[in-house]
Amino acid sequence: MQKKINVTIDEELLDEVDKYAKLRHMSRSGFLAFSASQNIEAIKFQSLLPQYTDLLRQLSSGSDLDEETLEKIDDMERSVSALRRTMVC
Repeated sequence: MQKKINVTIDEELLDEVDKYAKLRHMSRSGFLAFSASQNIEAIKFQSLLPQYTDLLRQLSSGSDLDEETLEKIDDMERSVSALRRTMVC
């Protein structure tokens, strides 16, 4: 079920919303709903990343992994940390 709402938004941001909605051949309302759902999914995904790296670290601690695999795990952990710093919650 859809619900009609009123929002307050900065005029410059609204101009950007309108610009990108037009590029995607979407209504303003449709673009805002789409953008909100995409942002929610991104936040959910980002919140799971630390669990994945923890699992990889646990798996690697019980086995002999080559240096390249361990470096990839370290890279993933750094990427997760960077993503978490940029998250807006």
